[in-house]
Amino acid sequence: MRITSIELFHVSVPLRQTFWPSWIPGYPQTHNRFTLAKLGTDEGIEGYAAGQSMGKERQGLGDLLGGYLLGSEAGAKFGFVPFDSGGEQLAALLGGHIGATVAEVQEIGGQVEAGKVRILAVATEQRMEGLPDVPTMKEKGWNVVVPKFRGLVVKKGTPPEVVDYLISRSLVAVQTPTFKDYLKKSMIEPNYLVGEGFAELIQNQEQTFGKVLKELGF
Repeated sequence: MRITSIELFHVSVPLRQTFWPSWIPGYPQTHNRFTLAKLGTDEGIEGYAAGQSMGKERQGLGDLLGGYLLGSEAGAKFGFVPFDSGGEQLAALLGGHIGATVAEVQEIGGQVEAGKVRILAVATEQRMEGLPDVPTMKEKGWNVVVPKFRGLVVKKGTPPEVVDYLISRSLVAVQTPTFKDYLKKSMIEPNYLVGEGFAELIQNQEQTFGKVLKELGF
C-alpha cells in the first residue's frame, strides 16, 4: 500500500464566545482554526489528521516575545499595546498612536515601499535578501533572533515509509515556481530543514521562549 494523494484544508470555525488564551494575554481568539490533512492510498483507504493553525495567535506571540527580548537586550522597558490584528497594529503606527512596533515584514511591505514606514532592524540571523540594507538586531548589538517558521509534522509512530514520502514530496513542492513565487511575494526567506534538523530548531525555540515565558509569569 502506498500514499497516492494528499489534500490540505484550512478550516476556521467561529466561536460562540471570544476566547482569551492565558498564555498570550491581550490576543483574543474568535475562531477555532486548524489544518486538516486528507490522505488517500492505492487501496482506496483514506486517512485524516488535523492540527491547530491559529495564525494570529502565533503572530501575536512572536511580536510579544520579540519586543520583550529586545527590551531585555537593550536595557529598556517597552509598553505593550494589544491589537486584534496586524492591520490594526499598522494603522496605530501610521496614525501616531504608538511610537514603534514589532511586525511581520510582509504586513508592512507596502508602507515601506511608500516611504511611510522605516524598518530599523530585523530579528533574523542574517540580513534578509529582500531587505539588504536593513541590519539585523545582532549587528546593532542586540542578540535577538526570533525566527518564524511553518512545519509539517506527523504523529509519533507513523510508519517510516510515510514519513519518507512526505519529506520527499515536500522537498519537491518547495522547489516549484509556484511556491518560490509565493515566498518572494510574501517576503519569506527560504531555509528548509528536515528530520533531526527541524526537531533541533523546535527544541532550541522551546528553551529560548520557555525561559522568557517563565520570566513573564506564565
